[in-house]
Amino acid sequence: MDNIAVIVQHGGQWNENQNYISFKVCGLLIPINCTYNNFLGLIVNELMLSLESSTTKIEYQVKNSYPPFDIANDCQLMFYIELKKKELDFIRYPLSENAYTVKKFEYHMRELDKVDSRIRTFLEEVGYDKWARVHSPNNRGTDFSIHMLWVHPTNDVLFEVRNGDRKAIVDIGLRTCTCNRFQLDQLPCGHAIVVLQKANHDPYDCCSPYFTKEAMIHAYEETVFPVGHEDTWVVPENFKSVALYPPQGRVRVGRPKKRRCKASWEINAKQREQVKCRSCNLYGHNRRTCRNPPLRVA
Repeated sequence: MDNIAVIVQHGGQWNENQNYISFKVCGLLIPINCTYNNFLGLIVNELMLSLESSTTKIEYQVKNSYPPFDIANDCQLMFYIELKKKELDFIRYPLSENAYTVKKFEYHMRELDKVDSRIRTFLEEVGYDKWARVHSPNNRGTDFSIHMLWVHPTNDVLFEVRNGDRKAIVDIGLRTCTCNRFQLDQLPCGHAIVVLQKANHDPYDCCSPYFTKEAMIHAYEETVFPVGHEDTWVVPENFKSVALYPPQGRVRVGRPKKRRCKASWEINAKQREQVKCRSCNLYGHNRRTCRNPPLRVA
């Protein structure tokens, strides 16, 4: 399961301009599916606090001069995680985590230095291999969109793939690609897929066995014990006061779509018909807006 990096600023105070000052910086990795209680426990352990003798209040500020808001339940925690992914001013660290090449990783780390130079020192102490994809010895899943690619074979296993002015080298024997996605994700990247298709190989044969149906079935072979009725549960007192709210959903108007909208370059994509004028027989307008002289029929 993927993790997301959280920079914790603590021991400071908010000034009259809604800025957090005089703080200390530390960091930790939390799972994407982390609950609020687990998130709170990670922070407490990192700061070496005691919930019995002190009160831990978690606040998050989107931007400077924005009023901070409390994180008090699971819904707000997931909103916080998603906000870190999408808010441009706070996305520099996740971009460093998701970089596939060392050059791109260093670029985003320099951008991170502009925010706070102390963060790099802390991350170096933690170890790049524990959170950065390009330095990670593990393989992680991701998605990749395939556009128009041209394949030029060098030999039976080595191929050059061109996408406009960009090039990638794919080795289907070693299952590597210069974009690093093939070997890190253990799933064929877009470059590898077009190479495998040209070489008449099945891309599914080059996927890691951990992504197969058999591997998923083996993961659930162990016994899953029932939890019993809620009346028999033993819930700690400090968890009973935590309010858990369901996510706010919205039902869209109309019948839901069964097929996705395909791009114009994809096979079987729906082509938009161009309007033809019945007066001049030209395309791009109709008879009502036609400014051309009518076509005379002999």
